[in-house]
Amino acid sequence: MSDPEEPDKPETPDEPQHSDAPQEDGPGHEAPRWMRFLERGTTVMLLGGLGSLVLSFLTLGVLPLGELSDEVKKDTPSSYRPMNQLEQTGFTVYKREGCAYCHSNFVRSTTSDVRRFGAPAEAWEYQDQYPQQWGTRRVGPDLSRESGMRTDAWQYAHLYDPRSTVPQSVMPPYPWLFQKKADGELVPTQEARGLVAYLNFLGRAMRESGPQTKTGSDAVNGVMSHEGH
Repeated sequence: MSDPEEPDKPETPDEPQHSDAPQEDGPGHEAPRWMRFLERGTTVMLLGGLGSLVLSFLTLGVLPLGELSDEVKKDTPSSYRPMNQLEQTGFTVYKREGCAYCHSNFVRSTTSDVRRFGAPAEAWEYQDQYPQQWGTRRVGPDLSRESGMRTDAWQYAHLYDPRSTVPQSVMPPYPWLFQKKADGELVPTQEARGLVAYLNFLGRAMRESGPQTKTGSDAVNGVMSHEGH
């Protein structure tokens, strides 16, 4: 006796095969372009370099400038008078003629400088002078305390013929800063008057107000106490 035939099973669609192995994304599953750009080594180096540049600019340029501006505002005496138009003209002539090549315009806080020229330089004194003409050599004397040291007539004579006032001077003459009148008299031009006015501006505020910082006061007091002994 034969077994009854089993009914055929209905066919079912193949079930998807699952695998634990990672599968690669196809062309339609690529990472965004900006993400692939950031993953490059050259991009990381570029962004790191730009970040370092910006950080250096902020820490070495912007922040010190802000601190210096605050210091200048705090230390400037109430009696300070900015340069007038004539003095600004003189400052322009001073720069043009290269006076900073032979004259410094900055008294250091050393004993020898303070004893010879006076109170050491302070930042607020230079707020109207840009670029600052501090100089690097002293072929001639420092001029940052020139105000009130000599008469205008002496300054004009020295500009026209330096050896007429200082026989050993190596300073060149500046005859183009003077005009000769019909009767032969030499008169200073507007530029010469401006230059002398600028020289008389240098150190005027310090002479009237004295040092405004502890460093300046200590340097002056130290020299005075040393000389007192």
